[in-house]
Amino acid sequence: ASRAVTESYHPGATTTTPPDAPAPKSAKDSTAPARRVDTSPLEGIRTCACAVIAANHWLSWYGEKRHGAIELQGGFAVTVFFFITGFVLYLAYADKCCAKDFSFAAFIKRRYVRLVPVHWLCIAFYAPVIYFNYETIARDYYFWQNASGERHLWAGWILNPFFLHAWIFAPLHYWNGVAWSVSTQVGFYFLFPTVARRAKRLFAREEEELLTREKFTPSDARGSADATDASEDVEAADKTTAAGDTITAGVKVKNTNGSDMAPAVAPAYYPAPSGAIRELHAHALEARHVRCARILYVLSFAIPFAAMAFMNNPRFRAYWADPDVARDVDSGEEVVTELGSDIDGIRAYFVARSWTPFRLPVFLLGVLFAARRERLRRVGDDRDPDVRAYWAALADRYSARFVAYWFLSSAFSLAYAESKPVRLFSEFFLVYPFAFVLYGLTVADASESRAVRFLTHPLMLAGGRISYAAYLLQFPVWSYVDFFAYGTFENRFPPCSRDDPEDVSSWHECFAKSGYQEWPDVMVVWNVSLLFAVAYAVNRWFERPVVKWLSAKMKL
Repeated sequence: ASRAVTESYHPGATTTTPPDAPAPKSAKDSTAPARRVDTSPLEGIRTCACAVIAANHWLSWYGEKRHGAIELQGGFAVTVFFFITGFVLYLAYADKCCAKDFSFAAFIKRRYVRLVPVHWLCIAFYAPVIYFNYETIARDYYFWQNASGERHLWAGWILNPFFLHAWIFAPLHYWNGVAWSVSTQVGFYFLFPTVARRAKRLFAREEEELLTREKFTPSDARGSADATDASEDVEAADKTTAAGDTITAGVKVKNTNGSDMAPAVAPAYYPAPSGAIRELHAHALEARHVRCARILYVLSFAIPFAAMAFMNNPRFRAYWADPDVARDVDSGEEVVTELGSDIDGIRAYFVARSWTPFRLPVFLLGVLFAARRERLRRVGDDRDPDVRAYWAALADRYSARFVAYWFLSSAFSLAYAESKPVRLFSEFFLVYPFAFVLYGLTVADASESRAVRFLTHPLMLAGGRISYAAYLLQFPVWSYVDFFAYGTFENRFPPCSRDDPEDVSSWHECFAKSGYQEWPDVMVVWNVSLLFAVAYAVNRWFERPVVKWLSAKMKL
């Protein structure tokens, strides 16, 4: 998919269209730019991602797995969340972060006020589960942080209410473990104001540099014929800027709303390019953006894989090993069982996917695509019918292919127990082609795109609005379902011990041999539906009122 999308044409382009699609009209002929980018299809994506993650978790922890452990590629859904975070944050807050009156403290407070009510509610409701399973958790925790033991466990719990637990390599701290991804995103929030300001300056400098270069290239360097064509294009444009504003030499450029135009749009005192010059300008910007996107994409999987390789290194494993683990009487080295080897690999995987610096390239990739999308809106090309039709076709075509891949990869995980490479491929290698799909969904019109119509259905939009509550409520809700069915909170964690494998070769087998209550796999539909119903109630009668009250009390 990535090759097909990028080789012939780069859909992330800001002003140009593919060779096989009609070129967008000039700014003078296009309709007025939209006031803001419509990100409502991304709410539908959030709904789908949350449902996939929830179903994956329920089947792993509660399902009977009669036909094997199915993998629904929940890791890829988390990566999509990270990308969307960068995309939406840039569109909503980039300009505000560059304002003189911007307050970093107020920005962080708003983020925390939005996040903590449901998180603290889940911590409180999950406390009985922790209390009745503490002994099992304390032993099991050596699976993940064997050298630090219970000290690290408690450190993660103390930092948990403030979303800081994933910052100390404690993603699976067991107190509502799904909150690790929110902890990772909080790290993005702390970095975002700096990222936004630097990105704005970089993009403005690139546009100004290219505008100046194209308008003042000497005729002997470009060729007399090209120079003549370009000069005719400028005259024909009647000195009209990319936003449709007429200017006169020596007069500062104004936007349609009367404010000064940013230098990145059209430097003061000079007409904006048109015709051949504008096309060259757009292609140059596109090439730079695509090159930057590819670099971020490579980093998005190279950094986590390098971290996993480091943590699976024998020296690191020996350093991290629990002092009380079984050791060879002659060499004194740890006896690495099959279960221990599997757990070390899982630990490396979870740390590599959860620490903010390791996942930062995915977030920055979302920022980059948002900057492209914002520029497309600013110059007005997203209102061109041909451009919208192209992106509608692309979004539909590749959305269907991703859905087909999801079904095939899930079926493969049932047929082959060792399907971890498929999960790794989905989580770390598919973000780049899927980024173009998300970009196209924000350009395409619902009247032309089946994917946009589906994702903007009222039920999908409602699911997106409550997806945060649904994501955090997974284990608290299902633990209480278990309690009412069986009358106990116990036996919700696999009791296998690293130094007592009991013929268990993998962590998943610990569940099968733990003896706790299991539900038929088909019950996943009922449990996920119940989860969203509870999330709706929590969002309506708790989350929104509390967020509103806290915002008023803190004057945010």
